Amino acid sequence: MKYLATLFLCLAALSTYAQESGTPEEKPNSLTISSGADAYYASYNTSLFNGVQQYATTSAVSEQFRLNIAQIGAAYTGRGLRANVVLQYGDIARFLYPENLEHVQQANLGIKLSNSLWLDAGIFTSTIGAESFLPMENWFTTTSVVGFQQPFYQAGARLSYEPKENLNVQLWAMNGYNRLNDNNGAKSVGLVVQYKPAGNVTLNYANMIGEERPDLVPNPGPNPSQFLWYNNLWVEVEGSQFDFVASADLATTSNSNLEEPGNNGIMYNAMVMARYRINPQYAVSARIETYQDNDALFSNVILGPDNTPTGLQVTGFTLGTTVTPTPNAYIRAEARYLTAPNEQETFFDFEDGPQPDRFELVLSMGFTLNKVFSW
Repeated sequence: MKYLATLFLCLAALSTYAQESGTPEEKPNSLTISSGADAYYASYNTSLFNGVQQYATTSAVSEQFRLNIAQIGAAYTGRGLRANVVLQYGDIARFLYPENLEHVQQANLGIKLSNSLWLDAGIFTSTIGAESFLPMENWFTTTSVVGFQQPFYQAGARLSYEPKENLNVQLWAMNGYNRLNDNNGAKSVGLVVQYKPAGNVTLNYANMIGEERPDLVPNPGPNPSQFLWYNNLWVEVEGSQFDFVASADLATTSNSNLEEPGNNGIMYNAMVMARYRINPQYAVSARIETYQDNDALFSNVILGPDNTPTGLQVTGFTLGTTVTPTPNAYIRAEARYLTAPNEQETFFDFEDGPQPDRFELVLSMGFTLNKVFSW
């Protein structure tokens, strides 16, 4: 918490200077100070010895009042330069980030190369997926299992080109899939294309390609390579009261097939979310998801009923309600049911042993605050 307090004092001093500087006619510099928090109480029908539930991006501890996240950040934009720093504290930082970097959510800077071209480098949140790991940015406080297995962050460099307002293209070089600290001598590359054919429709494609086998893993044969090609596509449609999101992923990794190790392993998933805004203060949402990682590319190996090894296979259904008493605050209640096929013992239970399904209830509340200073 001392890191957040130090940053807050620095930002307060800088924002005071920003308000007093510059002229109203020309203000090429802007500083956005942002903050947010989300607290929760969750209940799961599976109990774990350490209390942390599997495949839970947020609200991962059962039967306790907890803090998902508290964060504070600053984003500066000026003539040919931009920078962004976000510090964080809470369960999300503790469970999702590496221990030596758990309080640094984002830290990056960029240089403008031309009118539409920027070069940025540092630590970023992930470009893959329709969901964020931040509850304040989602329709639900929980994320899908799809969102849990997608990368949360990436460290690298980005070349972004925005020839017009409805089109953005990014080229990435990164340490690896969900890697802040590199795990091998190789690097990954990626492409992001976001296009808005209409004001209320967004299409987004992102991929990541690279060698993912850690250097410390022994050579399993004549070809130790584990070359990953990950693809994500999502579409979002915003209506006057009804909103819709659909997302799908397809990934392959060489030499990773559980049945035939020399062949490619495959993972695929899909998710659909819908939200109906009854009025500006009240909305109901639903989510359907399926995650099929038969070759355990991103999940642990699980034994089926006949002791055949496989990866995570799960289908989920979520229902939720959101009350927004003010535009920057919310209260949520949601329920989710996850089930695995063929009585596959997917979810650990300290008392009753592995279970094929899980039911969870989550109550949460949160807020965001943003203030822009120009000079």
